[in-house]
Amino acid sequence: MWPLVEPSERELELWESWWAEPVAQIWEDAHTLHYVAFTVRMFAEAEQPKARTEDRKSLNQMMANLYLTPDSQLRAGIKIVSAPDIKAVPEVVAQVTNIKDRLNRGSA
Repeated sequence: MWPLVEPSERELELWESWWAEPVAQIWEDAHTLHYVAFTVRMFAEAEQPKARTEDRKSLNQMMANLYLTPDSQLRAGIKIVSAPDIKAVPEVVAQVTNIKDRLNRGSA
């Protein structure tokens, strides 16, 4: 459920799409609903032709905070693989059933 006031149609499209991403489990566990929504709003605004460069730079950092950039996933040690690819990855990664398990293994 969208937590901010008056979402645009584009914001709702992005909201649904982003929550379908595998890293969304991390957001849910961290209770970052409002931060995700605010980032979605910033993304929708940054798509506009007259968006400010500073806003786009801020958006890039916010997306990295949500592990939506390849670089941020790499730094965090997050590797997202599809089901058919699981056999091709090392056994340790193949044993991980979800991203939450992966993060817990790194902190143990």
